[in-house]
Amino acid sequence: LIEACLDVNYKIEGEDETAGRTSLFYACVKGLQDIVKYLIEQGADVNGTENSGQSCLHIAAAMGHAVIVQILCEHGANVNQQFHLEGKYVTAYDLAESLQHDHVCQLLKSFNARQSPHCELSSNPETN
Repeated sequence: LIEACLDVNYKIEGEDETAGRTSLFYACVKGLQDIVKYLIEQGADVNGTENSGQSCLHIAAAMGHAVIVQILCEHGANVNQQFHLEGKYVTAYDLAESLQHDHVCQLLKSFNARQSPHCELSSNPETN
């Protein structure tokens, strides 16, 4: 268990909605900027996904954490990475737009993010 905690890319095992999440993912959910920076410096995978395919950038965009989004993008996060949600393949931009995080949308555009074609999500997508 201690060794697992030292592995910045360790993924939680299981079958529920938390399966595949890493410490970086949780830091992005909570908006912990210093922890996100530290984990990336220690080699955390900015493009890693949980078992559903959702990345740290997806969750940071959905939560409206613009500073976290910027940190991830500056460290090579794939701004056009997609995952399956509500029967569609969506990007971080799609999530931010559906949740009206306009500041995050503008930031993602500055990193050449694209909206998925014909992607309309509910106003409250279940990103967990």
